[in-house]
Amino acid sequence: MPKRDGCAIAIARLSVRAELARRRETDEPLPSPGSAVPAIQAYRHAAATSLEARLDSAAPPRASLRRAAGCGIRKGLREFPYPGENGASAGQCDGSLEDHRIEPELVELVEFHPMTPTAAVTRTPRIFLLSPADCAGKRARMVLSNRARFDLARRLRTPEGAPLGEVFSFMSGLYFRGKLAYARAFSHPPEGMTGIFVITPSRGLRPADERVTVERLRGFSRVPIDEERPGYRRPLLRDARGLAERVGAECEIVLLGSVATGKYVEPLQEVLGERLRFPAEFVGRGDMSRGGLMLRCVDAGTELLYVPLAGASRHGPRPPKLSPRRFLMP
Repeated sequence: MPKRDGCAIAIARLSVRAELARRRETDEPLPSPGSAVPAIQAYRHAAATSLEARLDSAAPPRASLRRAAGCGIRKGLREFPYPGENGASAGQCDGSLEDHRIEPELVELVEFHPMTPTAAVTRTPRIFLLSPADCAGKRARMVLSNRARFDLARRLRTPEGAPLGEVFSFMSGLYFRGKLAYARAFSHPPEGMTGIFVITPSRGLRPADERVTVERLRGFSRVPIDEERPGYRRPLLRDARGLAERVGAECEIVLLGSVATGKYVEPLQEVLGERLRFPAEFVGRGDMSRGGLMLRCVDAGTELLYVPLAGASRHGPRPPKLSPRRFLMP
């Protein structure tokens, strides 16, 4: 199978699985002969936009690529636990289309003929809150050193400074880089607002593109991130309240950071309550694994599943190790 066709299958499959998971989480109807058309249109839309972005297919793609995308959509439907007769789920069946209660007319609907979105999908307004980098760690000391001569350190010592997201990406490496790339790919803020805010040690929530100087970073390094410390907690509560008022009740607020401890969760939940969500796939993963997972999602054009933090399990077994990251060739 040509490599591009394999990529088409993988991206379309992941797009469908994400859409099905979202529908199950929000109690929206799953595919059935009676509700297939709007559901499949949404899946085709998600897969089409992902494929067009990743494969640069401005011109109509060849027939094999269309078939590959259709194959990926069917694979995604097969993998999702779909109720069968007598309460049996799809995972208990042998994998045939009939066992998954996908009728022949439904199979025709998932065939991926045009490579253009077939239906407009209303996107949920969503902003991301990113946990901070360690402002007192080794890489922070490196960039704050007056002897540093690399570009980022030089810019930090100018009055203009450098973007907060770029600085924290340097300090944290893979983890923050994955969070920032993911948030840039999937944020959908209300009109007139930025979609990415960074939790800081002493200045609450700041836009990821806000410029900071070496003096500001040194101030960050003097304040420990501890939910009991007023210097950290009060600005975070203040900005969380202001953010909740500005974005409105329909906007999702997603935390991209560790939920195993209370240093981010407790202050934010105090203000945001059930509106605060996090990726369910984060449970049990370490920082590097979360960063790698988010970069893979950006590559595939596929979002994670966001669940409310209130009442969610924040601890769990370590998931399987991520497979090596594959880069799509142009």
